[in-house]
Amino acid sequence: QPFEYVVDPKIDGVAVSLRYEDGRLTLGATRGDGTTGDDITANLRTLRSVPLALHGAGWPRILEVRGEVYMNIHTSAYPNGELRGQLSTTARTQLAFEVWLDGAQQVPPISTMARGVGKFWLSASVDTLWWDIYADGLSSTITGVHLHRGAVGASGDVLLDLSASVQQNGWIRGSSTSVSSALIAALLSGQVYVNIHTANNPNGEIRGQVWRLLREGFVASFDGQQQVPPVTTLARGTGIVSIDRTGSSLHYEFVLNGVVPQAVHFHKGKRGENGDVLFDLSSSFSAVAMAGATASGYWTAEDMPAFDAVTAELFFRDSVYVNVHSALYPNGECRGQVTRQYAPMGISTADNGSQQPVQLSPNPVETTMWIRAESAEGSLLAWRVFTLRGETVLEGTAEYSAGGYMVDVSSLPSGVYLLQMTFSSSNRRALPFVKQ
Repeated sequence: QPFEYVVDPKIDGVAVSLRYEDGRLTLGATRGDGTTGDDITANLRTLRSVPLALHGAGWPRILEVRGEVYMNIHTSAYPNGELRGQLSTTARTQLAFEVWLDGAQQVPPISTMARGVGKFWLSASVDTLWWDIYADGLSSTITGVHLHRGAVGASGDVLLDLSASVQQNGWIRGSSTSVSSALIAALLSGQVYVNIHTANNPNGEIRGQVWRLLREGFVASFDGQQQVPPVTTLARGTGIVSIDRTGSSLHYEFVLNGVVPQAVHFHKGKRGENGDVLFDLSSSFSAVAMAGATASGYWTAEDMPAFDAVTAELFFRDSVYVNVHSALYPNGECRGQVTRQYAPMGISTADNGSQQPVQLSPNPVETTMWIRAESAEGSLLAWRVFTLRGETVLEGTAEYSAGGYMVDVSSLPSGVYLLQMTFSSSNRRALPFVKQ
Protein backbone atom coordinates (compact mmCIF):
# COMPACT_ATOMS: atom_id res chain seq x y z
CA GLN A 1 0.00 0.00 0.00
CA PRO A 2 1.32 3.53 -0.76
CA PHE A 3 2.08 5.70 2.25
CA GLU A 4 1.82 9.46 2.69
CA TYR A 5 4.20 11.24 5.04
CA VAL A 6 3.88 14.56 6.81
CA VAL A 7 7.26 15.99 7.90
CA ASP A 8 7.44 18.77 10.46
CA PRO A 9 10.86 20.32 11.30
CA LYS A 10 11.53 20.19 15.04
CA ILE A 11 14.15 21.89 17.21
CA ASP A 12 15.89 19.35 19.42
CA GLY A 13 15.94 21.00 22.83
CA VAL A 14 14.24 20.66 26.19
CA ALA A 15 10.49 20.10 25.76
CA VAL A 16 8.70 22.89 27.63
CA SER A 17 5.02 23.58 28.28
CA LEU A 18 3.82 27.13 29.01
CA ARG A 19 0.50 27.59 30.80
CA TYR A 20 -1.35 30.90 30.51
CA GLU A 21 -4.35 31.72 32.68
CA ASP A 22 -6.39 34.81 31.80
CA GLY A 23 -3.56 35.84 29.50
CA ARG A 24 -0.82 35.64 32.17
CA LEU A 25 2.05 33.15 32.29
CA THR A 26 1.47 31.07 35.43
CA LEU A 27 3.60 27.97 34.86
CA GLY A 28 6.48 26.74 32.72
CA ALA A 29 7.39 23.07 33.06
CA THR A 30 9.52 20.43 31.37
CA ARG A 31 8.13 17.15 30.10
CA GLY A 32 10.13 15.22 32.70
CA ASP A 33 9.35 11.51 32.64
CA GLY A 34 6.12 12.06 30.73
CA THR A 35 4.06 12.21 33.89
CA THR A 36 5.92 14.57 36.21
CA GLY A 37 8.06 17.47 35.01
CA ASP A 38 10.14 20.22 36.62
CA ASP A 39 8.81 23.69 37.38
CA ILE A 40 11.21 26.08 35.57
CA THR A 41 8.89 29.10 35.47
CA ALA A 42 11.52 31.43 36.99
CA ASN A 43 14.08 30.40 34.36
CA LEU A 44 11.67 30.80 31.43
CA ARG A 45 10.72 34.29 32.58
CA THR A 46 14.27 35.39 31.70
CA LEU A 47 13.74 34.57 27.98
CA ARG A 48 12.66 37.58 25.93
CA SER A 49 10.90 35.30 23.44
CA VAL A 50 8.57 34.00 26.18
CA PRO A 51 5.83 36.62 26.77
CA LEU A 52 4.79 37.12 30.38
CA ALA A 53 1.38 38.25 29.12
CA LEU A 54 -0.50 37.47 25.89
CA HIS A 55 -1.14 40.32 23.47
CA GLY A 56 -4.41 41.08 21.76
CA ALA A 57 -7.73 39.52 22.74
CA GLY A 58 -9.86 36.47 22.15
CA TRP A 59 -7.54 33.85 23.61
CA PRO A 60 -9.07 31.18 25.87
CA ARG A 61 -9.02 31.57 29.65
CA ILE A 62 -6.53 28.69 29.93
CA LEU A 63 -4.00 28.22 27.12
CA GLU A 64 -1.09 25.78 27.00
CA VAL A 65 1.75 26.22 24.50
CA ARG A 66 4.53 23.71 23.91
CA GLY A 67 7.97 24.15 22.40
CA GLU A 68 11.69 23.41 22.72
CA VAL A 69 14.42 25.41 24.49
CA TYR A 70 18.18 25.43 23.83
CA MET A 71 21.04 27.94 23.94
CA ASN A 72 22.82 29.17 20.80
CA ILE A 73 25.81 31.56 20.73
CA HIS A 74 26.12 33.49 17.44
CA THR A 75 29.33 35.11 16.18
CA SER A 76 30.23 37.22 13.16
CA ALA A 77 32.04 34.24 11.63
CA TYR A 78 29.07 31.92 12.24
CA PRO A 79 25.92 34.08 12.23
CA ASN A 80 23.68 31.01 12.55
CA GLY A 81 25.53 29.91 15.67
CA GLU A 82 29.07 28.84 16.57
CA LEU A 83 28.37 27.19 19.93
CA ARG A 84 25.19 25.45 21.03
CA GLY A 85 24.21 23.76 24.25
CA GLN A 86 21.23 21.61 25.10
CA LEU A 87 19.52 22.76 28.26
CA SER A 88 18.88 20.11 30.87
CA THR A 89 16.96 20.47 34.08
CA THR A 90 18.22 19.46 37.47
CA ALA A 91 16.06 16.79 39.02
CA ARG A 92 13.90 17.88 41.92
CA THR A 93 15.84 15.46 44.07
CA GLN A 94 19.00 17.60 43.75
CA LEU A 95 20.02 20.98 45.14
CA ALA A 96 21.92 23.18 42.68
CA PHE A 97 24.66 25.70 43.50
CA GLU A 98 26.69 28.15 41.41
CA VAL A 99 30.10 29.80 41.65
CA TRP A 100 31.92 32.64 39.88
CA LEU A 101 35.70 32.86 40.42
CA ASP A 102 38.25 35.65 40.00
CA GLY A 103 41.33 37.05 41.70
CA ALA A 104 39.48 39.90 43.41
CA GLN A 105 37.79 37.43 45.78
CA GLN A 106 41.11 36.12 47.09
CA VAL A 107 42.22 37.20 50.57
CA PRO A 108 44.22 39.32 49.93
CA PRO A 109 43.10 40.03 46.30
CA ILE A 110 45.23 38.74 43.41
CA SER A 111 45.81 40.65 40.16
CA THR A 112 45.06 38.14 37.40
CA MET A 113 43.14 37.95 34.14
CA ALA A 114 41.86 34.47 35.07
CA ARG A 115 38.16 33.83 35.51
CA GLY A 116 36.06 30.79 36.32
CA VAL A 117 32.47 29.62 36.52
CA GLY A 118 30.93 26.43 37.85
CA LYS A 119 27.96 24.45 39.10
CA PHE A 120 27.51 22.00 41.98
CA TRP A 121 24.71 19.51 42.62
CA LEU A 122 23.94 17.84 45.96
CA SER A 123 21.79 14.70 45.98
CA ALA A 124 18.58 14.60 48.01
CA SER A 125 20.15 11.90 50.15
CA VAL A 126 22.97 14.44 50.81
CA ASP A 127 25.61 11.78 50.27
CA THR A 128 26.84 12.70 46.76
CA LEU A 129 28.18 15.97 45.38
CA TRP A 130 28.82 16.59 41.67
CA TRP A 131 30.72 19.57 40.21
CA ASP A 132 31.45 21.06 36.82
CA ILE A 133 33.89 24.03 36.84
CA TYR A 134 35.67 25.82 34.01
CA ALA A 135 38.66 28.15 34.53
CA ASP A 136 40.31 30.27 31.83
CA GLY A 137 43.32 32.59 31.67
CA LEU A 138 45.26 31.10 34.59
CA SER A 139 48.86 32.28 34.79
CA SER A 140 50.28 28.77 35.24
CA THR A 141 49.45 25.11 35.82
CA ILE A 142 46.76 24.19 38.35
CA THR A 143 48.36 22.64 41.43
CA GLY A 144 45.23 22.15 43.52
CA VAL A 145 41.49 22.82 43.77
CA HIS A 146 39.63 22.77 47.09
CA LEU A 147 36.33 23.55 48.73
CA HIS A 148 37.05 25.67 51.81
CA ARG A 149 34.90 26.68 54.74
CA GLY A 150 34.55 30.46 54.95
CA ALA A 151 32.36 33.48 54.29
CA VAL A 152 33.11 36.15 51.69
CA GLY A 153 36.37 37.87 52.64
CA ALA A 154 37.40 35.19 55.13
CA SER A 155 39.76 32.21 54.82
CA GLY A 156 39.08 28.77 56.23
CA ASP A 157 40.05 25.11 56.33
CA VAL A 158 39.66 22.64 53.45
CA LEU A 159 36.37 20.70 53.43
CA LEU A 160 36.86 18.72 50.20
CA ASP A 161 39.79 18.23 47.81
CA LEU A 162 38.76 18.46 44.13
CA SER A 163 42.31 18.30 42.73
CA ALA A 164 41.99 14.78 41.32
CA SER A 165 39.16 15.95 39.03
CA VAL A 166 41.28 18.54 37.16
CA GLN A 167 41.11 17.79 33.42
CA GLN A 168 42.68 19.33 30.35
CA ASN A 169 41.64 22.66 28.80
CA GLY A 170 40.55 24.23 32.08
CA TRP A 171 37.80 21.80 33.08
CA ILE A 172 37.38 20.49 36.63
CA ARG A 173 34.69 17.80 36.63
CA GLY A 174 33.91 15.07 39.10
CA SER A 175 31.87 13.78 42.02
CA SER A 176 32.38 12.60 45.56
CA THR A 177 30.49 10.46 48.04
CA SER A 178 32.70 11.72 50.89
CA VAL A 179 30.30 14.51 51.79
CA SER A 180 30.68 15.43 55.44
CA SER A 181 27.95 16.97 57.58
CA ALA A 182 30.20 20.02 58.00
CA LEU A 183 30.35 20.49 54.21
CA ILE A 184 26.58 20.12 53.85
CA ALA A 185 25.88 22.67 56.57
CA ALA A 186 28.39 25.12 55.11
CA LEU A 187 27.01 24.74 51.57
CA LEU A 188 23.44 25.40 52.66
CA SER A 189 24.46 28.52 54.59
CA GLY A 190 26.69 30.03 51.86
CA GLN A 191 29.87 29.42 53.87
CA VAL A 192 31.85 27.54 51.20
CA TYR A 193 34.26 28.89 48.59
CA VAL A 194 36.27 27.30 45.77
CA ASN A 195 40.00 28.05 45.64
CA ILE A 196 42.08 27.22 42.55
CA HIS A 197 45.82 27.13 43.28
CA THR A 198 48.48 27.51 40.58
CA ALA A 199 52.26 27.24 40.39
CA ASN A 200 52.59 31.04 40.29
CA ASN A 201 50.02 31.55 43.06
CA PRO A 202 50.33 28.60 45.46
CA ASN A 203 47.92 30.15 47.97
CA GLY A 204 45.27 30.53 45.29
CA GLU A 205 44.92 32.47 42.02
CA ILE A 206 41.13 32.65 41.70
CA ARG A 207 38.42 32.09 44.25
CA GLY A 208 34.63 32.12 44.28
CA GLN A 209 31.86 31.84 46.84
CA VAL A 210 29.43 28.95 46.27
CA TRP A 211 25.83 30.14 46.38
CA ARG A 212 22.65 28.10 46.34
CA LEU A 213 20.34 30.97 45.46
CA LEU A 214 20.33 32.51 42.00
CA ARG A 215 18.73 35.93 41.67
CA GLU A 216 16.30 37.48 39.17
CA GLY A 217 17.08 41.01 37.99
CA PHE A 218 14.80 44.03 37.42
CA VAL A 219 15.32 47.68 36.48
CA ALA A 220 13.50 50.95 37.11
CA SER A 221 13.74 54.38 35.49
CA PHE A 222 12.11 57.37 37.23
CA ASP A 223 10.43 60.52 35.91
CA GLY A 224 7.37 62.65 36.55
CA GLN A 225 5.47 61.46 33.48
CA GLN A 226 4.85 58.06 35.09
CA GLN A 227 2.91 59.68 37.93
CA VAL A 228 -0.89 59.37 37.79
CA PRO A 229 -1.68 62.11 36.90
CA PRO A 230 1.68 63.16 35.32
CA VAL A 231 3.90 65.71 37.08
CA THR A 232 6.14 68.29 35.39
CA THR A 233 9.55 68.00 37.02
CA LEU A 234 13.24 67.69 36.18
CA ALA A 235 13.60 64.92 38.78
CA ARG A 236 14.98 61.70 37.34
CA GLY A 237 16.34 58.43 38.67
CA THR A 238 17.42 54.92 37.90
CA GLY A 239 17.82 51.71 39.85
CA ILE A 240 18.15 47.95 39.98
CA VAL A 241 16.27 45.30 41.96
CA SER A 242 17.08 41.60 42.41
CA ILE A 243 15.09 38.78 44.01
CA ASP A 244 16.39 35.39 45.08
CA ARG A 245 14.80 32.32 43.52
CA THR A 246 13.00 31.31 46.74
CA GLY A 247 11.19 34.64 46.83
CA SER A 248 12.40 35.42 50.36
CA SER A 249 14.86 38.29 49.81
CA LEU A 250 14.91 41.44 47.66
CA HIS A 251 17.89 43.76 47.16
CA TYR A 252 17.59 47.27 45.71
CA GLU A 253 19.85 50.15 44.69
CA PHE A 254 18.48 53.50 43.48
CA VAL A 255 19.97 56.85 42.45
CA LEU A 256 17.82 60.00 42.27
CA ASN A 257 18.73 63.41 40.88
CA GLY A 258 16.91 66.74 41.01
CA VAL A 259 14.74 65.82 43.99
CA VAL A 260 15.09 65.65 47.78
CA PRO A 261 12.81 62.78 48.82
CA GLN A 262 10.62 63.10 51.88
CA ALA A 263 9.41 59.50 51.56
CA VAL A 264 9.93 56.62 49.10
CA HIS A 265 7.83 53.45 48.85
CA PHE A 266 7.29 50.29 46.84
CA HIS A 267 3.65 50.39 45.68
CA LYS A 268 1.43 47.71 44.20
CA GLY A 269 0.27 48.70 40.73
CA LYS A 270 0.89 48.39 37.03
CA ARG A 271 2.04 51.25 34.82
CA GLY A 272 -0.70 53.89 34.76
CA GLU A 273 -2.31 52.66 37.98
CA ASN A 274 -2.07 53.87 41.58
CA GLY A 275 -1.92 51.31 44.36
CA ASP A 276 -1.29 50.62 48.03
CA VAL A 277 2.11 50.88 49.72
CA LEU A 278 3.94 47.56 49.93
CA PHE A 279 7.14 48.60 51.73
CA ASP A 280 8.69 51.83 53.05
CA LEU A 281 12.15 52.54 51.57
CA SER A 282 12.55 56.01 53.11
CA SER A 283 15.06 55.14 55.82
CA SER A 284 17.54 53.68 53.32
CA PHE A 285 17.86 56.91 51.29
CA SER A 286 20.71 59.31 51.97
CA ALA A 287 21.10 62.77 50.43
CA VAL A 288 23.92 63.56 48.00
CA ALA A 289 25.07 66.75 46.31
CA MET A 290 22.99 68.64 43.73
CA ALA A 291 19.58 67.77 45.18
CA GLY A 292 19.75 64.03 44.83
CA ALA A 293 19.73 60.87 46.91
CA THR A 294 20.87 57.26 46.81
CA ALA A 295 19.58 54.11 48.46
CA SER A 296 20.79 50.57 48.94
CA GLY A 297 19.14 47.93 51.06
CA TYR A 298 17.23 44.69 51.48
CA TRP A 299 13.62 43.67 51.99
CA THR A 300 13.59 40.24 53.61
CA ALA A 301 11.31 37.71 55.26
CA GLU A 302 12.30 39.17 58.65
CA ASP A 303 10.96 42.65 57.83
CA MET A 304 7.49 43.97 58.62
CA PRO A 305 5.73 43.46 56.33
CA ALA A 306 7.68 40.36 55.32
CA PHE A 307 8.91 39.83 51.78
CA ASP A 308 7.56 36.50 50.52
CA ALA A 309 6.83 34.52 47.36
CA VAL A 310 3.43 36.22 46.92
CA THR A 311 5.06 39.65 46.90
CA ALA A 312 7.81 38.39 44.58
CA GLU A 313 5.15 37.34 42.07
CA LEU A 314 3.96 40.96 41.86
CA PHE A 315 7.43 41.96 40.62
CA PHE A 316 7.38 39.17 38.01
CA ARG A 317 4.03 40.51 36.79
CA ASP A 318 5.41 44.07 36.41
CA SER A 319 2.94 45.10 39.13
CA VAL A 320 5.22 47.12 41.43
CA TYR A 321 6.39 50.73 41.15
CA VAL A 322 8.55 53.02 43.29
CA ASN A 323 7.06 56.39 44.25
CA VAL A 324 9.26 59.30 45.37
CA HIS A 325 7.43 61.89 47.49
CA SER A 326 8.81 65.40 48.00
CA ALA A 327 7.81 68.52 49.91
CA LEU A 328 6.64 70.12 46.65
CA TYR A 329 4.75 67.02 45.49
CA PRO A 330 3.60 65.11 48.60
CA ASN A 331 1.66 62.60 46.47
CA GLY A 332 4.76 61.81 44.43
CA GLU A 333 7.18 63.83 42.28
CA CYS A 334 8.75 61.03 40.25
CA ARG A 335 7.90 57.38 39.84
CA GLY A 336 9.51 54.31 38.30
CA GLN A 337 7.92 51.03 37.25
CA VAL A 338 9.99 48.01 38.29
CA THR A 339 10.20 45.75 35.27
CA ARG A 340 12.17 42.88 33.79
CA GLN A 341 12.06 44.51 30.35
CA TYR A 342 15.39 46.34 29.93
CA ALA A 343 15.24 49.88 28.60
CA PRO A 344 18.03 52.47 28.46
CA MET A 345 18.02 54.26 31.79
CA GLY A 346 19.01 57.89 31.96
CA ILE A 347 19.03 60.86 34.29
CA SER A 348 18.71 64.40 33.03
CA THR A 349 19.05 67.50 35.19
CA ALA A 350 19.14 70.03 32.37
CA ASP A 351 18.54 73.51 33.74
CA ASN A 352 16.48 74.54 30.71
CA GLY A 353 14.55 71.29 30.25
CA SER A 354 16.32 70.49 26.99
CA GLN A 355 16.20 66.80 26.01
CA GLN A 356 18.88 66.62 23.29
CA PRO A 357 20.32 63.08 23.06
CA VAL A 358 23.73 62.13 24.39
CA GLN A 359 25.17 58.74 23.48
CA LEU A 360 27.84 56.53 25.07
CA SER A 361 29.66 53.91 23.02
CA PRO A 362 30.62 51.19 23.34
CA ASN A 363 28.35 50.22 26.19
CA PRO A 364 29.24 47.81 27.82
CA VAL A 365 32.85 49.04 27.74
CA GLU A 366 36.18 47.42 28.59
CA THR A 367 38.68 50.31 28.44
CA THR A 368 37.75 53.44 26.46
CA MET A 369 34.31 54.98 25.97
CA TRP A 370 33.22 57.80 23.64
CA ILE A 371 30.73 60.55 24.46
CA ARG A 372 28.85 61.89 21.44
CA ALA A 373 26.30 64.67 21.80
CA GLU A 374 24.24 66.79 19.43
CA SER A 375 25.52 70.30 18.76
CA ALA A 376 22.83 71.90 20.93
CA GLU A 377 24.61 70.52 24.00
CA GLY A 378 27.71 72.58 23.29
CA SER A 379 31.16 71.41 24.35
CA LEU A 380 31.83 68.99 27.19
CA LEU A 381 33.29 70.88 30.16
CA ALA A 382 33.75 68.04 32.64
CA TRP A 383 32.68 64.49 33.42
CA ARG A 384 32.34 62.44 36.59
CA VAL A 385 31.68 58.72 37.22
CA PHE A 386 29.49 57.67 40.16
CA THR A 387 28.73 54.26 41.61
CA LEU A 388 25.06 53.42 42.15
CA ARG A 389 25.66 54.38 45.78
CA GLY A 390 26.49 57.94 44.68
CA GLU A 391 30.26 57.69 45.32
CA THR A 392 32.58 59.51 42.89
CA VAL A 393 35.19 57.10 41.51
CA LEU A 394 36.53 59.01 38.46
CA GLU A 395 36.38 62.56 37.13
CA GLY A 396 38.11 64.69 34.56
CA THR A 397 37.89 66.70 31.34
CA ALA A 398 38.10 65.59 27.72
CA GLU A 399 39.23 67.15 24.44
CA TYR A 400 36.97 66.95 21.39
CA SER A 401 38.42 64.53 18.83
CA ALA A 402 37.11 62.34 15.99
CA GLY A 403 33.52 63.45 16.52
CA GLY A 404 33.37 62.93 20.28
CA TYR A 405 35.05 62.90 23.67
CA MET A 406 37.13 59.96 24.87
CA VAL A 407 36.89 58.76 28.49
CA ASP A 408 39.27 56.11 29.88
CA VAL A 409 37.47 53.84 32.37
CA SER A 410 39.97 50.97 32.30
CA SER A 411 40.83 51.44 35.99
CA LEU A 412 37.26 50.75 37.14
CA PRO A 413 36.23 47.34 38.49
CA SER A 414 33.47 45.53 36.61
CA GLY A 415 30.00 46.85 37.43
CA VAL A 416 27.26 49.38 36.65
CA TYR A 417 28.08 53.11 36.89
CA LEU A 418 26.61 56.52 36.10
CA LEU A 419 28.54 58.99 33.93
CA GLN A 420 27.60 62.60 34.66
CA MET A 421 28.47 65.16 31.96
CA THR A 422 28.44 68.97 32.20
CA PHE A 423 28.12 70.86 28.89
CA SER A 424 28.73 74.49 27.94
CA SER A 425 24.99 74.84 27.24
CA SER A 426 24.51 74.61 31.05
CA ASN A 427 22.97 71.17 30.59
CA ARG A 428 24.04 68.40 32.93
CA ARG A 429 23.39 64.83 31.79
CA ALA A 430 23.90 61.44 33.43
CA LEU A 431 23.73 58.07 31.69
CA PRO A 432 24.40 54.54 32.96
CA PHE A 433 27.09 52.29 31.53
CA VAL A 434 28.40 48.80 32.20
CA LYS A 435 32.13 48.27 32.79
CA GLN A 436 33.17 44.76 31.78
